[in-house]
Amino acid sequence: MTAFELRHFYARPLWLCTTCEELWPCPEAQRLLLAEFDGKRLHLRLLMGMYYSDALNDLTDYMTERAQYQALNKRFFGWLSQPQIPLKNSKP
Repeated sequence: MTAFELRHFYARPLWLCTTCEELWPCPEAQRLLLAEFDGKRLHLRLLMGMYYSDALNDLTDYMTERAQYQALNKRFFGWLSQPQIPLKNSKP
């Protein structure tokens, strides 16, 4: 199990963070994923695509509007194109 999987992982079927209970991927999960996949953004995008597919299957019954699907897409992929956010405990 990776360091990421030990903290800030998702809880199905609502896709909330197991640590902070925010919508997953929470900001800390994003930081941990970026650190784990450092320099391998394509691999991270593929992984997030698999998670997104699972989330769609789990959340379809709860989503009734197009905007909710767009928000889910942004939640899983929108942060991947942003500059990398340093980990909280990392030194400059």
